[in-house]
Amino acid sequence: MEFDYRQIRYHRRAAAWTLCGMAKAIGVSVGAYYKYENGSVVPRADVLARIATKLDLHSSELFTDRMESVEIRDFTQRLMESKRK
Repeated sequence: MEFDYRQIRYHRRAAAWTLCGMAKAIGVSVGAYYKYENGSVVPRADVLARIATKLDLHSSELFTDRMESVEIRDFTQRLMESKRK
């Protein structure tokens, strides 16, 4: 399993939280939260728990199976290549 940063952004937007509002609600800087959402930093376990709580999720919903992630990335890459042709 690996952290799927895209889930944080998806669920935050679905719950109508702003990036700034979510950062404040979980007690981190806007810059730190932005890094979680763009995948450049994996949040600590306690921060993940706070994010999941605010988004009404189980922490496990912020992770994906490694193979699933690779398959999605490969599919996306093939799709982008086909659009260029």
